[in-house]
Amino acid sequence: MADLVVDVDGLARTESQLQAIAQGLGNTKNVIAGIEHDLGSSEVADALHHFESHWSDGRTQIKGSIESVTSMLQSAVEQFRKADAQLAANLTDEG
Repeated sequence: MADLVVDVDGLARTESQLQAIAQGLGNTKNVIAGIEHDLGSSEVADALHHFESHWSDGRTQIKGSIESVTSMLQSAVEQFRKADAQLAANLTDEG
């Protein structure tokens, strides 16, 4: 019989990291503004500003996908932890 091994804490960390990425997507304008003098060319800065201002549809789709995945991860973490607690309780009751 195969053992089921799940890194629940790893799933929880992944969820947290994805949430941070989603938050960062809303901060791209500030990131670009913070580095534009280091780019060496106003043309590069202008191109980044243009790209940033026109990719709201893509950003919305990415954020929506991240929200779906984080929701699934939250649910998986809850269910694995619940199952683990139930199995531990069953073993304790039988022991």
